[in-house]
Amino acid sequence: MDIINDKRRKDAEHLGRVTSFVAAVAPDKIPGKQVRECDRKEMEGQKKDIEEKWPSLFDFMGGLSEPEKKHKYSYTTDLYDATPKFRPRINKRIQNKYLDPIKQNFSHCGNLYTMELSPSQIDGTFYFPGQREQFVEMELAQLAFEKGMPIFGVNWGVKFSIYELRERLKKNKHTFSYRELKEALCILARTNMSISSADGNAVMEENLLKALCLRTWDDWKELGRGSECYVEFNSLHVAALKNSKWKLLDHKKATNIEPFLARWIYLRMSREWSGAQNFKSITWLLSNIVMDSGININRLRDAKREIESALDYLKSHNMEIQKWVAEPILGGQRSTKLVNVKYYITPGITFVSEMKRRNQLKRDASEKIEEFNSLAEKNHVKKLPFS
Repeated sequence: MDIINDKRRKDAEHLGRVTSFVAAVAPDKIPGKQVRECDRKEMEGQKKDIEEKWPSLFDFMGGLSEPEKKHKYSYTTDLYDATPKFRPRINKRIQNKYLDPIKQNFSHCGNLYTMELSPSQIDGTFYFPGQREQFVEMELAQLAFEKGMPIFGVNWGVKFSIYELRERLKKNKHTFSYRELKEALCILARTNMSISSADGNAVMEENLLKALCLRTWDDWKELGRGSECYVEFNSLHVAALKNSKWKLLDHKKATNIEPFLARWIYLRMSREWSGAQNFKSITWLLSNIVMDSGININRLRDAKREIESALDYLKSHNMEIQKWVAEPILGGQRSTKLVNVKYYITPGITFVSEMKRRNQLKRDASEKIEEFNSLAEKNHVKKLPFS
């Protein structure tokens, strides 16, 4: 009975927040609510600010407990985060020597895609995004999850300060200077990515960050730590949020995984795990891991060693893997040559329980978002920028 009453209380609180939001934007639309003229003028004066400060995805996660409220969860998107766009081994070339674009196939949810990544250029030096840029992008997504995304016309992004970004990264054991963070943001904003379907008919091309607005040094001296910057997310990133093609992610755990490939495995497991799997083994081929992760290792035995080192890391650091088994695939004239490896990865109890909880939180949030958008539409208020 206490559980039922607690749920009713939380639902009532949520409905109260929805009503308050619509009341502030369109006070005369709330049934039975009488608003004095002075209040109406004050609310109208705040309308623009309210519309820019949408409730965030975090605001709809009513099932999160107090210790989890700060910087634990974020989200991972469907196709955008599946692209092998971060290149830990090929990310920089010396001045005036061009980096050729990377063209690579990758698979996602049973479909084959081709990605072409063109490097950014900063002061004559060419860069591909590496691990630093991955951490920065993940932190921007976490900021959007926690703070909400202001909308400028049809563009979606997030406001932040470099100081804020640096401090949040530092809490996750990633320390970068102001110059390094500015460089990472510029690399993300200037790296172009095109994705095409296997038949070549569907093509999408855009920079990893659609837009970047940074403060100047003079602004920093005048405004200090609170001087705000702004980024607009890639259209694929935005489309995933609009169409509910996202999943909850343990942001703190993901960003604390140091080896690139171990982090990629954890992110992929978080993105693709479904409730029907439970404790069934996840089956991946070595060749697919190399292709989809972008680790750029040509020798099969070297790739095998690195993949198994990553799996051991996740198992030994209690990162959701209970066990893994490697099954060699042999070929050649005498069937003695190693041509591939099939991996059977069994998720741990903690991972399965946590994924079930995250999926339930998302389902509950989606219901509340639908309720919010329905009420907003009836009262001629913009809908939320996600579903």
